[in-house]
Amino acid sequence: MCPIGFETTAGVAQVDGLLRDAMTDRLGDRLIRHRADHAREHSVELQMPWIRHLLGPVPVLGFLVHDPTHCDGASYDGEGVGFDEFLTALRDCLEAQPARTLVVCGADLSHIGRAFGDDFDLEKSRLKQVAEHDQRHLDLLCTGQVDPFLASIRKLENPTRWCTVGGMAALWKLLPGCATTLLRYGQAVDSETGGSCCVSSAAIAFHQSGECSS
Repeated sequence: MCPIGFETTAGVAQVDGLLRDAMTDRLGDRLIRHRADHAREHSVELQMPWIRHLLGPVPVLGFLVHDPTHCDGASYDGEGVGFDEFLTALRDCLEAQPARTLVVCGADLSHIGRAFGDDFDLEKSRLKQVAEHDQRHLDLLCTGQVDPFLASIRKLENPTRWCTVGGMAALWKLLPGCATTLLRYGQAVDSETGGSCCVSSAAIAFHQSGECSS
């Protein structure tokens, strides 16, 4: 957890002190032991200007969630917070909050090309294979099959380097029963590197349905 706010071009996004204190009371200093990781990680940072622009000066709280396909979901070094423990605490603390909470997951999908250590060129046939791989796993997520999704990532050893698997899995488990809509899927090939770098991404919306939390 990042216990402080985020500076953006639209102003400082102030920290949600109520939720921060509730999570810290629940999990202790282990929750912020690796807070310095936020200094070099952009997944949360990229969301902040949009939240500030669209919603104004609402309080925010950022988390980095590790990949639960490693170490069976336990903290990588044994000093942080495990995946299931974090998720249970966050769910309980959100339900106890007096206000509504918007949950946002910032993540990329595949990272392929020589820039990421691959030994092949990004031809159309290769990009098509990656798109098919991405779509299979997006289908699992969008139909609520989180555990099969994680099992596939683990079995295949994440061959296209999906980023923020933990964040995506946490989002679906945090909002059980939600209906989801895949709004768009795309691949961005970097022409400045001679096409040696491609990152895919998708936009997915969650809708209140059944037991879905607000």
